[in-house]
Amino acid sequence: MAAYKERHKEEIAAAKAAKLAAKEHLRTPNGGYLLKFSSIEEQQASYRAQNKAAAKRTKARLKAQRATALAETEAAARIFIRDVPPLLSYQRSPIRTRLFIALCERGPIRVRDAGLAVSDANHVPIAAALERLVAMGVVAKTNVTGGYHPDYYLNPGHPTHAQLLRFGQRLAKRWPSPPRRIRKVLEEPVPVPTTAPCAFFGTEARSRLLLMIAVSGGMFPAQANVAGFMVSRDEVDRTLRGAQRQGLVAREPVPTGRGAGQGQARRYFLDPQFFAFAELRALCFALVATLYDDIAGIAAAMGRHDKHVARNLDVFMKETAHLRVW
Repeated sequence: MAAYKERHKEEIAAAKAAKLAAKEHLRTPNGGYLLKFSSIEEQQASYRAQNKAAAKRTKARLKAQRATALAETEAAARIFIRDVPPLLSYQRSPIRTRLFIALCERGPIRVRDAGLAVSDANHVPIAAALERLVAMGVVAKTNVTGGYHPDYYLNPGHPTHAQLLRFGQRLAKRWPSPPRRIRKVLEEPVPVPTTAPCAFFGTEARSRLLLMIAVSGGMFPAQANVAGFMVSRDEVDRTLRGAQRQGLVAREPVPTGRGAGQGQARRYFLDPQFFAFAELRALCFALVATLYDDIAGIAAAMGRHDKHVARNLDVFMKETAHLRVW
């Protein structure tokens, strides 16, 4: 029994010595061991193959992520295109409205990046809409040389920049713009020219009518001509009906009951049911108080003969006391 134990111990010791000798044979110069490889070259080749396979898997995963992101962007763009109405646009084109929402929600944009945001492959109307906003001072663009494309951003130098941003962000909550590349641009304030057109809501007549309705608290279509708007009665009716369809304005209900007159004139006013009513009203007030003070003068002249306009003009004067420069 004792001899068996001794022989067993010798066999264990021999096995350990052989294992140690094998490890010493595979010892690397830095003191490590090549436990699974017969040489350093075989180990390096194995590591290169593993790195190549990992890089291939990473490339496939990133490609799949990009494809998924592109599909999500296209789906969001389709929804954005379908839902956004031409609130700020001319001739029923929603390009300007989509661009304004995209600028307020996701920051600076280039013409070539705006194709998906407004869903128009032709860059000509996109560039025209952006340049129109630049002419009004709402948007500014970077100075570029050497043929580079400028970046367009919401102008911090506009006196109603805060109200514009809040209005655009409120619209973006209802109609979020598609994801796109975020550009880091130095947004320098640009002074608004004194000759800037009053055409934020489309045409000059449409914009002035909406601003007049906001300041006066409501007006009759016939008062547009009395107030000095150089447009025909048909154009006034067409403009107001279009704004009513979009939800910006509402009209007084038809009077019913005993003593109600047939064909009685009804006022148009900013629709309180519009989801961005507070932001729209604040923006209209700020625009009149800072840039288009002649509209307040027209409302004051109307208020001498209309108590409703006089009351609402007093509200306007109180709420914009900190903004007025006149």
